[in-house]
Amino acid sequence: MLGYSAEEYARSLVDIGEPRQLPRSGGWLLVRKLPESVLPVSSLASGSLFDAIGCYPMFSCSSWERLAEDLEELPREIISISIVTDSASEVTPFLLTQSFPDVCYRYKDHFFADLTRPLDSYVSSHHRRNARQAAKSLRVERLDSPVDHLSSWVGMYDVLVDRHGIGGFAAFSRESFDRQLRVPGLRAYAAFASDEMVGMILWMVDQQTAYYHLAAYTELGYSLKASFALFDHCLTAFSQEGILQAALGGGAGTFTSSDGLARFKQGWSSDTRPTYFCGRILDRNRYMQLVSQTGFETTSFFPAYRAPRQTSAA
Repeated sequence: MLGYSAEEYARSLVDIGEPRQLPRSGGWLLVRKLPESVLPVSSLASGSLFDAIGCYPMFSCSSWERLAEDLEELPREIISISIVTDSASEVTPFLLTQSFPDVCYRYKDHFFADLTRPLDSYVSSHHRRNARQAAKSLRVERLDSPVDHLSSWVGMYDVLVDRHGIGGFAAFSRESFDRQLRVPGLRAYAAFASDEMVGMILWMVDQQTAYYHLAAYTELGYSLKASFALFDHCLTAFSQEGILQAALGGGAGTFTSSDGLARFKQGWSSDTRPTYFCGRILDRNRYMQLVSQTGFETTSFFPAYRAPRQTSAA
């Protein structure tokens, strides 16, 4: 298995949860201990209650038809499961509800580039112009051994974190990046100004789809529009290789039409496809107990007992 489907990718996310394979469907979950703030007092000593999520940023599996069987056999100390689906999978909402009868809704759209078509037929004129401009001062290379450039990548990602206040699952540790850069199917391309690396983009390539994973730049890379040079080079290279499509992901939030990342991706895309947020309760009695004691009975957040607490203004 390659990219997001690979065991190595799931194991790169041990900071989030303990990887657990789903043998029939071929997917992976990350099993997390419940925070002490939501555990019943009787469970604090044992630490025996958990929930599970799909791998970030999306759950990938080879057989959605067998997923329900896998979930049925999970131990009931796992209270609930939540995932965001792979937008390239074309799984139907009807099939998803067989595995996730409690929560299943359209989450947000992801952008796609149809690599069987000429890029000039859909890439925006603004993006083509910026790519031509960037190519005058930058060269782009595929990195044969991405992990050899771990320190450069982490330094540029720190710039991204500082610029955008990134936290949560996307605030990867150096150890996680060390593992990610070794995942089968990961591709890394870097932009150089003379001999200085000013940007890097990571893709997860699985069969005929190249999934945009992450990108980061130095301050010089931002000023030289390295993102345009990298995207243009990568989409062209994938197309020449015979890869059929590039899954570019969505914007930074649930509603993608207004943020800058979404506008950037939209300019490279030929179409969009939906992702779905899905949730399943495995132990309903314990789930309701946890929801009751946290006071989140009316929230739409899932799982409700993990709903963010509102802090009052001083």
